[in-house]
Amino acid sequence: MQQSDALYSILKRRLDQIDPERENAQDLIYEVVGEYMAELMAIGNIPHYLLDLLESDLREEVLEMYRKTTYGFITLRDYKIAQGTQKRKLKARSS
Repeated sequence: MQQSDALYSILKRRLDQIDPERENAQDLIYEVVGEYMAELMAIGNIPHYLLDLLESDLREEVLEMYRKTTYGFITLRDYKIAQGTQKRKLKARSS
């Protein structure tokens, strides 16, 4: 369970950092999977023959997480715009 939470936290952090003008959802998924696999390799040894299978499985999982997180938005850009608007509203309320 903890590993899944780490994967989701990487996705959320990357979503906050991504520039939708220069990167798309596939770039995001690639970066999240790469960072997570690097963390897994730092923790322990992943057998070489399982790397491709692990990467494929992670891509599917991150894609599903991405779709659930951005549900209701057609593009990554739309999602980022909505998140920026929501953060500004929350900031205005707290002021």
